[in-house]
Amino acid sequence: MAVNLATKYADAALDKFKIGSFTEGVFSAKYSWKGAKTVAVFSNATATMNDYVRTGTTRYGTMENLGNTVDSMEVDQERSFTGAIDALDTDDTGGTLAAGAFLAQQIEQVVTPDIDSYRFDALFDACPTGQVSTATAITSANAYTEFQTGNEALDELLVPGPGRVAFATPAYLNSIKLDSNFTKASDLGQKMLYTGQVGEIDGVPVIRVPSVIMNGSGYNGADNHVDFMIVHKDAVAAPIKLADYYVHSVAAGNKAPGIHGDLIEGLVVYDCFLLDALNTGIYVHVHA
Repeated sequence: MAVNLATKYADAALDKFKIGSFTEGVFSAKYSWKGAKTVAVFSNATATMNDYVRTGTTRYGTMENLGNTVDSMEVDQERSFTGAIDALDTDDTGGTLAAGAFLAQQIEQVVTPDIDSYRFDALFDACPTGQVSTATAITSANAYTEFQTGNEALDELLVPGPGRVAFATPAYLNSIKLDSNFTKASDLGQKMLYTGQVGEIDGVPVIRVPSVIMNGSGYNGADNHVDFMIVHKDAVAAPIKLADYYVHSVAAGNKAPGIHGDLIEGLVVYDCFLLDALNTGIYVHVHA
């Protein structure tokens, strides 16, 4: 005779791993989109240096008309989600289908990676062609040299050293740790400034980012093949204009029409910009 074994469900739901944001708090917070969809940033022009002449009426050189340029940035990422949890399902699953837990999980596991992936994709797309290196595949023999080449390129473009931050895939970091030219001690014992930072390379803080996020595929299925990206934080504006989350709940007395339970909704409005006047402040290494 067959024996039917009883099934007992745990009284807690098993969450997926949580990794947090790799970009939040890194980039410039100088600009505010509160109350506006578009922000215009003005950049002042500079004058030409001349040889001073001790005679005549143009001793300082030919007078130039000093103006400025305008970089208009319009936030256009309006991302949303919604879901319903029936009150009877909540009761039948021992309360594990809780709206608050669902919302926290949605933000940590879906919304945050969505924003990070978009930011990396936007920066990759905005990077000037001459600052994207595709010449050399990363190996354990050249990983450190290729990073130095990127840092050197930014030096030659007069990008300040302080304020640079690098984002690197696990595969790249594995290669550089095996590179005999890389002094391991330079990657250890550094003050950690950013979430996810694993150390420094050539004085640049390095944040490890999973390739699925670094390459934009977490947002829109892009595959940019990025190995590492060095960015000056002031060259990037990454606003979150709006982040609103709602729970319409029977228990709380704000029942959503047509649903006996909880209705969860979220809207996030954000974007990411490489500032035109500072677009020299980025270097990206990619592979085929």
